[in-house]
Amino acid sequence: MKPMSGLNEFEVIELAWKIFEKDKEELLNLDDATAFRHGNNIVVLNIDTFDEETDWLPGMTYFDIGWKSIVMSISDIVVKGANPKGCIISLGVPDNAYQENIIELYNGIKSACESLKVAFWGGDTSFTKTLHLSVVSVGIADKIISRKTAQPGDIVYSTGLFGLTSLGYKILLDNEIYNIGLKEILESLYRPKLIDLEFWSIISKYVNASIDSSDGLAMSLNLISEASNVKIIVEQLPLHPLVYQNVKDDEKAEELALYRGGEEFHFIFTASPSNSYKIEDIAREHRCSLYRIGYVEKGSGVWLKKENKISLIHPYGWTHGIKWEKKNEGSYS
Repeated sequence: MKPMSGLNEFEVIELAWKIFEKDKEELLNLDDATAFRHGNNIVVLNIDTFDEETDWLPGMTYFDIGWKSIVMSISDIVVKGANPKGCIISLGVPDNAYQENIIELYNGIKSACESLKVAFWGGDTSFTKTLHLSVVSVGIADKIISRKTAQPGDIVYSTGLFGLTSLGYKILLDNEIYNIGLKEILESLYRPKLIDLEFWSIISKYVNASIDSSDGLAMSLNLISEASNVKIIVEQLPLHPLVYQNVKDDEKAEELALYRGGEEFHFIFTASPSNSYKIEDIAREHRCSLYRIGYVEKGSGVWLKKENKISLIHPYGWTHGIKWEKKNEGSYS
């Protein structure tokens, strides 16, 4: 018998697909979500799980857990082009919880659902040794956006700035002290916000490939590169100014934001240059943040171009089972 310890989430997924056959009618094929046609519509689904032992950060309340669990799942269907409709949950209630705790959790779920204008459809409840909360989100799309369809010549965008969650993890897990903007840093981890859904629904028809950044900046860019079989050149790292202000060393700040983040839930996407001005005009009209960070060309890997020098951005990031580590360096060229 081979122990599971030491395996990461990607390797566990690979074990599954050695046994199961992929459904030819499923449209996304190992992406942020699952999609299939139903009549004239495309139904998009995602399941995401919050587990007490791996996901409960110090200082996080039951309300935060409810909020974040909804955002985690909804993000994955929205980034694929779906209009989110509703969600169901599976809740494992721990023996040591109080009724007030679970009411607080439900209020967090309710608040997130109301903010994102999605319905709550109920679910399943059991009693467990530790808290777990799985959320299944359902949406409808006219067009789905794969991570496999980035094209040479595309512009690469991010809908947000990176590094706040990186600082937050260092504060909460490594006991490091970063005092500048502390409230904003912790808020990014406890109650992450999604992109303006109306804005995304308008520009998504111009998007070629997309992914949400739950695995961190470096890993997310590499996942698009690998899936699309293209090279991504990053010319401008989308780093939050609080990273530089707290770390005070540009190189360390950039490395921290690239490799030690995750769960920002920003969208990283590519679009044809012919559509870039439309997208940027719509962002200005909706007063939504949008950052042009690089471009796509033929080749492989993700590269940082800085002062006429180019360096590899490794496929490292948050991975369940090993936390911040490389995915599988051998699978990238």
